[in-house]
Amino acid sequence: MDSSFSLRPVRPADQAAVRRSNLALVLRHLRDAGSRSRAGIAADTGLNKGTVSSLVSELVERGLVREGERERAGAVGRPGTIVELDGRGVGGIGVEINVDYLTALVLDLTGTVLFEQRVALDVQALPVPKVLDAGAELTARALRECRRLGVMPAGVTVGVPGLVDVAGVVAVAPNLHWTDVPVVHGITERLTRRLGPPSFPIRTANDANLGALGEYAMGSVAGTADLVYLTGEIGVGGGVISGAGCSAAPRGSPGRSGTSSSTRRASSAAAGGAAAGRRSSGWPGCCAWPPRPPIPCTTRRSTSNSGST
Repeated sequence: MDSSFSLRPVRPADQAAVRRSNLALVLRHLRDAGSRSRAGIAADTGLNKGTVSSLVSELVERGLVREGERERAGAVGRPGTIVELDGRGVGGIGVEINVDYLTALVLDLTGTVLFEQRVALDVQALPVPKVLDAGAELTARALRECRRLGVMPAGVTVGVPGLVDVAGVVAVAPNLHWTDVPVVHGITERLTRRLGPPSFPIRTANDANLGALGEYAMGSVAGTADLVYLTGEIGVGGGVISGAGCSAAPRGSPGRSGTSSSTRRASSAAAGGAAAGRRSSGWPGCCAWPPRPPIPCTTRRSTSNSGST
């Protein structure tokens, strides 16, 4: 017998993964098509009615959808109950570290702003530990507000004007005079001292990528598959959405935002926090905000100090 060929046992489908996929399908459909009855969801998605009923019940229990008014499609038959997106009890937290300020923003899954604060800070002049102290304190304020409102934090995303690796380390951020700064570890450690170990994921991302995703999610052309996001305050940079995917354009290393406000970038970071929480906790792979699940971005950053491309 040819040893290069062997029969391998066929593994059964991961039922939990299938269910998560179906939960995401129902959420995406409600987000894109609006409120629907269970029967309408079943007809539109191709799922059977029993499956839809079970999925909706779980989503209601998770606080991601709610039942509304009853709808009668015709003169015959029982009226159906309308199902609509909720998500008011779950929030994502976005934090932006910039040259001369920090910003924190909390959004629920409907996009409602629950907390917003900006703090002036000379990041370039301060030692990294002092900046991370301030960032952790601002994040802690946002978390305390979530607790006060009864909102469960799904995740935190920290936007930084630098090149970020998958481990949450800012490899280089010339604007901030940073090299190899473990932002995720530093913020996590400081939050733990203030509030105890976080039950949600914390991650960091490039601010230009977040700005592009912010425009895609809630800008004047929200949801478009192709757009160019340009920034220009100290330097020049930007991001490109192409076919609903994101890649960052080269930018001068001192570059900062121009076209979009810090609130827009923080909003995208907040949505990123919620997305991180969904992935790590086994939540459905989609939420009501942003309009579509973002595709991970990669960054190319120049090291020129000219502030221009």
